Amino acid sequence: MNRVASSSGVSPLTRVAVMLLLPMLMWAVIACDNGAGGQTTARAPYEGVPEGTPKGLGSTTPDPTEVLEKAPAGQLPSFIAKLTGPDLQRATNLYTGAMQHYDEFGYIPCYCGCAIYEHPHKSLADCYVKSKAADGTMEFTDHSTTCSQCQEGAQIALDGLGQKMSIADIRTTEYKRLGYTQIWTDTPAP
Repeated sequence: MNRVASSSGVSPLTRVAVMLLLPMLMWAVIACDNGAGGQTTARAPYEGVPEGTPKGLGSTTPDPTEVLEKAPAGQLPSFIAKLTGPDLQRATNLYTGAMQHYDEFGYIPCYCGCAIYEHPHKSLADCYVKSKAADGTMEFTDHSTTCSQCQEGAQIALDGLGQKMSIADIRTTEYKRLGYTQIWTDTPAP
């Protein structure tokens, strides 16, 4: 049997096979896509959060005014330098810790009430760093320069990390010390 090749060098039989298989392949890709754009499936609020759903959830609160500032990798924002005395030293230590342990802070809930903002924080990391770029640049928020619960939460986290505690144990410690607020962020465990 003599098969005739087209000018592209592909036989008509191969073209027919591709034309038949291509729609099936596209259907398979669409069927496997859950609509999350390659991310994990959406979960219900507070689903899988070890601390459970807080009793303090209610209506949302408007987002507070925050000073935001971008800083290159490894540098703190200049708004910290405007603080004085013990506030300067505390903020420097806590913001440095949040910067150095950004990923770990992302698995630790915050108990200050930021979970009921119109645009709620998702973890303690959000109370210090609004975003982190691939090059390490961070956009800091001044939220934690005046928030005592965020400061206490960060200190507990940094002390626990310094003692090589697991994130689960740090979360338990935070809950025991700060759970009295009855509100925490929707922060799933790692």
